Amino acid sequence: MSTFCNKILLLDFLSMKDTSYLLKMLMNVVGCTMVGKPDVIIPSPTIGFDIDTTHFNGNHASFASVEACYSPKNDPKHGDYTEVALDPTSQHFFSIRESSSFTHVRLNIYPDGGVARFRVYGTVSVQWPQDLATLIDLAYLGHGSKVVACSNQHYARADNLLLPGRGIDMSDGWETRRSREINHSDWVIVKLGVSGFLDHAEIDTAFYKGNFPESALLEACYSDLEIPNENSTWVTVLERSKLSAHKQHLFQLSCTDKKFSHVWLTIFPDGGLKRLQIFGRRQLPSSTSLQSPSIISQTSPEIVLTAEPLTYESFAPYGHVIASFKEPSVSPFMTSITCNLRITFANQGTARNIITLHRLSILGKLTLYQKMIRVQ
Repeated sequence: MSTFCNKILLLDFLSMKDTSYLLKMLMNVVGCTMVGKPDVIIPSPTIGFDIDTTHFNGNHASFASVEACYSPKNDPKHGDYTEVALDPTSQHFFSIRESSSFTHVRLNIYPDGGVARFRVYGTVSVQWPQDLATLIDLAYLGHGSKVVACSNQHYARADNLLLPGRGIDMSDGWETRRSREINHSDWVIVKLGVSGFLDHAEIDTAFYKGNFPESALLEACYSDLEIPNENSTWVTVLERSKLSAHKQHLFQLSCTDKKFSHVWLTIFPDGGLKRLQIFGRRQLPSSTSLQSPSIISQTSPEIVLTAEPLTYESFAPYGHVIASFKEPSVSPFMTSITCNLRITFANQGTARNIITLHRLSILGKLTLYQKMIRVQ
């Protein structure tokens, strides 16, 4: 069991109810990360599996086998297999001798029955951009990053911080238990997929509207160890900064000329975060790409404009935008917490009437009006 402790959980079938979600997990999280075209798949060296029959006591699958293959073009061909016996309501860990790269795995159960979870452990084979100075998310799970330590993950696992997208609800973020201690804080240490020069960070509190942390602090260090020891020197790259509910927070990091391998995120006092993204470069841009001092001195001062992603929160003072993720709090005849939308059904449930409340400022006066939109 300890064999898998420092390896990335490549694949975890969380629910057999939604096959589209499983496909998304398969194609976006792990050994089947989608890059560019849908038929391009990244292989991953696999070291073991966990076939979990928790809560299936008497109706569990009696035997199982796992097949794996390498098929970048998404047309897997399966070969021979060997059956193994399973026990009721138990975890079954299996390792493989050779650390080969695979793109697909298939779980077979005999003759029938239930399996609670199927987990695949290993490391990610990353296809890095050719340009070392390309800005990438160094903390993305698909780039080989991993959570190596955390203070608490009572409600939701810290590994969720490294997943792509903004998730579906609070269950797929990182949430710690409440604390009433004075000056309490929780923390998580992330080993970056590759050492690099940090540029900026994004801390997302999507769906955490009453249980988000008050503030956050980011530190970084360089270490060859999986988990930095007490001799490691941590540098503050982001001072303690205020956080808000259900929002993407962009922060410019300091010490951008130093190379780091780990980041330490501390939240105050506790709560939940959806995602942590650390953008940086594997190598600083070449100095030859910069203009010479003589040319710079002859030109006018350069005006720098900072572009930020268009989110509902940033556009809220001017009106409403449609978020890029589902709003699960919306139910019939109720109001959406995020977008202030009132939804009613029409045409026997085949269409939805979405009533939005817009704000316009005319000659300095705030005017409210309603607009009805029919969504087929």
